[in-house]
This record gives sequence, C-alpha cells and structure tokens, in this order.
Amino acid sequence: MQRLRWVIVGVHSASTTIIRSQTICNMHSIFIPKKPEDEELLAIRHRWIIHPELGIIKSKAKVKIKEIGYVGSEGYVYLGLNRKGKTQRLLRRTHLVWWEHYGEWPKQLIDHENRNRTDDRILNLKLSTPLLNGQNKSNAIALKIPKLDS
Repeated sequence: MQRLRWVIVGVHSASTTIIRSQTICNMHSIFIPKKPEDEELLAIRHRWIIHPELGIIKSKAKVKIKEIGYVGSEGYVYLGLNRKGKTQRLLRRTHLVWWEHYGEWPKQLIDHENRNRTDDRILNLKLSTPLLNGQNKSNAIALKIPKLDS
C-alpha cells in the first residue's frame, strides 16, 4: 500500500512556499523501530555496556575503546550486531539507550530535544510522533499526510 506525503520544506519568499511530494511504501517501519529478537537482546547484554546517562555504549571485550558505533549518513549513531563475522543487524544507539534505561524497546519515534542526533543521553531523548518530530526540524514548517482512498 502506497501513501502520498506532502512535506512543506521551506519558504522561498513571502508569497512562495516550496512543497515536495514523496511516495512512502510502509510509513510504520520508518518511524517505529523494530524490536530485536530475545536472542539478539541477550547478545547485546553479553557484548556491550550501555550508559544511558552518558548516552554511550562500550564494548566489554575492548575496554580501552571509549565508545563504539559510527555516525550514519543521516547523522544518527549506529552499532552493528554481528553473527559469524557478518553484520546481522544495524541498531540505532538512541534505541539501545532507551531500552537500557526504561527496560522496554521504544514503541514509537524517539526525538532528540536539543536536535543533536549524536547526543543520546537519556535526558535528551523523548518519545514523539512523526508530526511533532517533523515540526521540530529547523527547516520544516509543517508536515501534512493526506489519506488516499484505496
């Protein structure tokens, strides 16, 4: 099922608004992080030390390394969960910090209050909706998702 989403991305002048349309196949998977399997969560606990108050994750095997993860193209920090030498799954550090602090996987979008996507301290994270998160972006003016008749 495809949906059309209209996003106002900026104002060109006092009388002109720049509007861009996007087709999205599965919006649910974009905004809600998929919970890892129980086996994966056990592997995370076994391999990593998660510090929610600092917003960092350390490897139990490599104690000299201050923190692990890499910044992806959209600015979030990711960690790869490996199995048999291959990356099985990429996880956002934001979701892991939330899970460690609250004891449950986030069921909706997590927003950074200071808009810094690499600042994953638990005090900087809050649950949000796609609409509120879109309005929080510095360039976004509004986010409107019209329903299409099937």
